[in-house]
Amino acid sequence: MSADSIAPFGSHAPSLWVRTLLAASQNTVLGRGQARRLISRMVRKAHPGPIDTYLWGKPVRVYVGSNNNEVKALLNPSSFNRAELETLRAHLPRSGGVFVDIGANVGMVTLAISAHMSSGTVVAIEPQPAMFKRLTFSLDQSSDEAIHHVLVSAAVGPEAGHAELAVPDQPGMASFALPSESDAGTVTVPVKPLSTILLDSGVTHIDALKIDVEGYEDQALIPFFARADRSLWPRLIVMEHCHSERWQRDVEAEILKLGYETLSRDKQNVCLSKAPP
Repeated sequence: MSADSIAPFGSHAPSLWVRTLLAASQNTVLGRGQARRLISRMVRKAHPGPIDTYLWGKPVRVYVGSNNNEVKALLNPSSFNRAELETLRAHLPRSGGVFVDIGANVGMVTLAISAHMSSGTVVAIEPQPAMFKRLTFSLDQSSDEAIHHVLVSAAVGPEAGHAELAVPDQPGMASFALPSESDAGTVTVPVKPLSTILLDSGVTHIDALKIDVEGYEDQALIPFFARADRSLWPRLIVMEHCHSERWQRDVEAEILKLGYETLSRDKQNVCLSKAPP
């Protein structure tokens, strides 16, 4: 982590030209497709380092050259993960809700959901050290006494221990489930069962859970459902399924067997809702 990454917020304020580019892109038709890619290149050229800005009304430091997740949020926050975020907001109480983000990356979804809540608890779990530091920095800037942020530097897995996390050139794609022929580097990270993390965090119920762990979803969730009391099962699960070929067991089918229902499904995510008792 460079010295720039821990400089006070505002140290990397965008220039007038970059602010103009962002204004042209954010929440407009220019924030999509080829136009967004062109503006992205222009922003990278004009401001190659981190940018201190505001997204969803929250202060955030965005690294425009290192993570597609961040660039998409920066250039068009209103369309960033729109379907996923709309579903989460619809099922998460503004007051007193509990949101769990497994594979939080640098916290774009966590920030968007925190902006939706007036009070409650947000548990953000991210194993990759560099991503976790950036997640921590952004959430520290947007601290709100009414929202309890629990930040967990670990991966979710079946058993406690340590494991080698594969980190490719695109850091947001880090996973335990990358193919063996992958040339990604690795980093050793702690692994904890989700039930342990929730117990340590004082969480007794979950209104909404989002999980994006690049094909390790089965190892994170199936053991949790086998061990956790039903009262701890999330009312809503938004789960990435686009790397389901990496699953050892069909976690989506296993969750449906437990009484969950499919709310929606697209090429990236599936949204599952717990049926009432």
